Amino acid sequence: MSRFLLISIPLDFDRVKLVFTLLDCCCKREFFAKTASEIGIEMKLAHRIRKAFRPNFSEKYARNFNPEKQASQGGEDGIIAEICRRLEIEKGSFVEFGAWDGVYCSNTYALAQRGWSGVYIEGDRERAETLAKNLREFENCTPICSFIMADGDQRLDAILSETALCKDFDLLSVDVDGNDYWLWKSLTDYQPKIVVIEYNSNFGPTESKTIPYDSGHMFDETMFYGASAAALNGLGREKGYTLVAYTTGLYLIFVRSDLAEGHFEPVKVESIPKRKLHVQRRREEFVDV
Repeated sequence: MSRFLLISIPLDFDRVKLVFTLLDCCCKREFFAKTASEIGIEMKLAHRIRKAFRPNFSEKYARNFNPEKQASQGGEDGIIAEICRRLEIEKGSFVEFGAWDGVYCSNTYALAQRGWSGVYIEGDRERAETLAKNLREFENCTPICSFIMADGDQRLDAILSETALCKDFDLLSVDVDGNDYWLWKSLTDYQPKIVVIEYNSNFGPTESKTIPYDSGHMFDETMFYGASAAALNGLGREKGYTLVAYTTGLYLIFVRSDLAEGHFEPVKVESIPKRKLHVQRRREEFVDV
C-alpha cells in the first residue's frame, strides 16, 4: 500500500499531529484505538496506516516464495528465511507433519528447494502417495505415511528415532487441524531450533484453550480444532521457546529461547488478532490449559 494513502484523509495541523501520535502508539495496543478514534478514522484504515509505516517483524518479512503452487499460506516462507538468516542457518534439516502433498500450503517446500534435508509425515494414504511423487526431485527429503499420536509407537519421538535427524534439528512444522497442542507437548527427545505451529484464531489472545486429546479426531470444518494462541504460547514457554512471529489466523512461529535472545523481539500474545474463520460450533468442548 502506498504511503500516499494519508493524502486522502483531510487533515489540519492538529490531525497531522494525531496521525503521528497514532504511529507512535503502534506498539502500544491500549493507546492505538483511542488515538484512531480521536483522528476520526476507522480501525481498519488505522491498521493499514500502521502496517504501511510501522510493519511488525511478521508483516515486514512475510512472503510466499512459490505463489503459483499455493505453498506457504500467509507468507511463512519469508519469515522463516529471515529467522534462519539471523540464526545463521544456511542449509538445515526440518520435519513437517500434516504435510499433505508436500507442496500445497507447505511451510517447508521452499526449504527443500534450497537443498535442506527433511522428513515429511502424512497420515492420509492417498495424500502420502502424492507426497512421495512430489518429493522425487528432492533426494534429501524422506516421506513417511503415518498418523502422529501423543503416545505409543506412533508418537513423534518414536517415528523420528528411525531417521537420521539430530536431536536439535532446525525446524518443525505442525499442522494437523486437531491435536497440535498435545503432539508438540509430547515431543520430548528432540528440541528443534524453530517451531511453526497452526493456532486456532477463533479465540481471543487471553483464552488458553485446546481441544481435548483424541487420537481419532477428524477436522469437521467447525472451530473445533487445535489450540488458541495463548495456549500454544504457554506451552512454548514451558518447553523453552520464545514467540517471535505469527501469520494472522494461521501460524505461530517460535524460536528456542537460548537462540532467540539478542536476535528477536518477543511477540506479545495479546497483540495477535482474533479471527472467526470457521463455523462457530463446539466451543464448549474445549478445555483450559
